[in-house]
Amino acid sequence: MAPVKLYYYYRSPPSRAVLLLIKYLEIEHEIIEVDLFKGQHMEDWFLEINPRHQVPVLDDNGFIITESKAILCYLANSRMPGSSLYSLTPKKRAIVDSRLYFDATTVFARVLATVKSVVFEDATEVSEKVKDDILDVLNYCNGILKESTWIAGDELSIADFAIVSTLAALFFMGINIEDYPEINRWYEQCKGLPGFDENETGAKALADVVNEKVDTETAF
Repeated sequence: MAPVKLYYYYRSPPSRAVLLLIKYLEIEHEIIEVDLFKGQHMEDWFLEINPRHQVPVLDDNGFIITESKAILCYLANSRMPGSSLYSLTPKKRAIVDSRLYFDATTVFARVLATVKSVVFEDATEVSEKVKDDILDVLNYCNGILKESTWIAGDELSIADFAIVSTLAALFFMGINIEDYPEINRWYEQCKGLPGFDENETGAKALADVVNEKVDTETAF
């Protein structure tokens, strides 16, 4: 079987989540970099692959799938079916799904809002609303992790790959992870995942976009 192709941008949390899972599952893969900051996602060649002009995109031997959460589910189902990554038990799977949706609608949305306010709105400080939204997410995640080893229970799941890839950038933006002891414990666990160093490199690069314009050391 030919390697899967991953259309990817290293600053993108959803891209990094998929790559983390690919490495965890030891899937042979080819990375095709799509630089969002250079507008490559709007070029004709990429629009033919994904008219929604978003990364990541997975090409599994001609089967094209978009949306990072769908890709995570597909890879878990196709490469490690029935595992704790995406449990077949309805209640366990529902918790994983709820965390994936939480990442998509809240965690990632709020981190993205922070970046957009600086990149596209030329903000020179983090607004109180953005700050409150970010701290709300961190407090909520810390509360979840008081009750479980991983973000969706006591076993590693695809929700961990999604949320850790999103949250990672915040810890390069002046937020002290030690203020959130359960997140800190979980984050240390996640550091054991294959390719986590690469994930942190991308997270830091995303944070640097904000740090160049905003004094994040005092923002949070």
